[in-house]
Amino acid sequence: MATLDLENQLVTVIILFKVKDGRQAAVIEKVKDLFKIAKKQPGFVSANLHRSLDGLKVANYAQWENETVLEAFRNLPQTQALAAPLQD
Repeated sequence: MATLDLENQLVTVIILFKVKDGRQAAVIEKVKDLFKIAKKQPGFVSANLHRSLDGLKVANYAQWENETVLEAFRNLPQTQALAAPLQD
């Protein structure tokens, strides 16, 4: 569960994906695959996924204990492989 507290030292990442019409479900599945990896990493706190009603956006809200553990996750080969198609 997300932690909302101005006093905590968590790193919060918010990513808004703009998706092509009809691709929202596919993007959500790719992000869920990333969540499966993230949840196994030390320092992972939470992740939430939201979709827009118009089908053109997906929002990812995630929290990590600190920037070091976030960068370690981002540098994993499987993270990079799964994230690459989302960069388009």
